[in-house]
Amino acid sequence: MEFRKAQGELVEISFVQKAAFETARSLNHSLMSLSPQLAPQLAALSDPWEVERQLTAALRQRLNEAAQVSGDDFGLTLEEC
Repeated sequence: MEFRKAQGELVEISFVQKAAFETARSLNHSLMSLSPQLAPQLAALSDPWEVERQLTAALRQRLNEAAQVSGDDFGLTLEEC
């Protein structure tokens, strides 16, 4: 096992759990902050399709940002092993 760990094939589960927790916490914060940011502009719209389009675009942007940051952070956390 030590050889596989040295080769980067194995990591300690605590590092993976920490990275997963931080990723989920960051995503949660990012998505929950959308409501107060979008509410005023969405409230002014009368077309349901436009509301859906703007909401979908905002969610897609946040999820894409989270995926990039998560991948970077996850890699950094695992490098600490």
